[in-house]
Parts: sequence; structure tokens; C-alpha cells
Amino acid sequence: MNHLLKLSIYWHPWHLPELVDRLFNVTSVQMTDLRRALYGHGNYSLVPPFSKFSLPHTTWQSKSVQEKDALFHDFLAFKPTGKRARTVTSAVGVVTLPATPSIATKPEQRKRSRAIRGRRRL
Repeated sequence: MNHLLKLSIYWHPWHLPELVDRLFNVTSVQMTDLRRALYGHGNYSLVPPFSKFSLPHTTWQSKSVQEKDALFHDFLAFKPTGKRARTVTSAVGVVTLPATPSIATKPEQRKRSRAIRGRRRL
């Protein structure tokens, strides 16, 4: 996303109104791709907790604009519940590894302040 933003501003600083317009354009493309994921098109695919929002393309085309907006709003508002997965699978699906806990420290390790880390003791 950061790279897309930098490409859209040609890697140069811009004034705030132009930057806001560019941000709006980049995010609107992302939202369009999210919407396309609901009926199986675009750059994204739905992961299992969100697969209940998946529709065939023909069903999506038969819905009215209000129904499409309501479905997309429900998709964005959905918060999956349940336990976090204890394994992480690669994007290709070849490798599965155990997930590491978010808070992990080495045994007998203590935190030192940043100032002490760089100072050599004589």
C-alpha cells in the first residue's frame, strides 16, 4: 500500500489537498477490490471466517445497488470470533509452521533502558 501511494505521488512531496486526493484514489481502488472479492473477482480472495459472504457472480449481478451496498457494509462490519490459529500456513499452502506467541522473552532476559545498551562499561 505504501508503495502504491508513493507511485501515485511520483515519489515527490505534495501539498496537502493533492495528497488527500491521491490517498482517496488509492483507498477507493482498494475498496473496489475488496468489493470484487465478495463475488470472486479482483486481487483478493476471502479467507475462511469471511467465506460466508461469498456469492456467485450471477447472483451478485442480479442484486440491486442497495442490496450490494448492504452486503458490503455487513462484510466490513463483520468481526470473526473464536480462537486464533495455532499454526501459520504459507500463501502457497506448502509450509505449515506453529505460530509464535505474541509476547515471548528468552529465559533470564531482562529489559535494559536504551541509554544503557549503547554505553560500554570499562
